[in-house]
Amino acid sequence: MSQADLSQAKLINVNLNQANLNGAYLYKADLTGANFQDADLRNAYFSHANLTSAYFGGALCYGTYFKDAELKFANLKRRSLVIKPLSTPNGTLSGRSSTATQ
Repeated sequence: MSQADLSQAKLINVNLNQANLNGAYLYKADLTGANFQDADLRNAYFSHANLTSAYFGGALCYGTYFKDAELKFANLKRRSLVIKPLSTPNGTLSGRSSTATQ
């Protein structure tokens, strides 16, 4: 599912354990309760997605875009994620990284 366009999809409680969503476009997708354990979410676009109660344990989140996503009750514990913020020649882009509270 790399580079997949799943914008506005309703994938409630979907199991995406170890899924390859590298570069996937999930704008406004409803992923309530989704399991992203050990998934490849590098450069995935979750803007305005509903990720309520989603689990991200071990997910690769390099360059993942979560701006304006609903993350209520989502499991984003730092030790559970592999995170690297987006960066530019001038530094990190504020508001565009996938960093959880560190």
